[in-house]
Amino acid sequence: MTALAATLLRPEDVPRGDYWSIWYNLESEEFRPLLKKNPEAGWIPLNVLGGSVKLLKWIRNWPDAVEREDLVNRALELGKSIREYEMPAYIVEGTGQEIGQRS
Repeated sequence: MTALAATLLRPEDVPRGDYWSIWYNLESEEFRPLLKKNPEAGWIPLNVLGGSVKLLKWIRNWPDAVEREDLVNRALELGKSIREYEMPAYIVEGTGQEIGQRS
């Protein structure tokens, strides 16, 4: 959960420079951190996928959006999958000491 939150909640428009600057190649369907260089064409930062408005703004400004409708659709589907992903969570009651002890 920490990795997902650290990646999706990045405030930068073009996140790069550390391990949590994760990008997705719409063409080859692979994830990769963008450490120092500028993104290549067809790469989308994961932090725009967490919100539909942010994703639509990114698509509108993407130079290849008109010619690559297939990749636009892939970006929209990926964003939807991330936003609608159900992550199981459990509430564990008690103190840390109680949780580690066996009865």
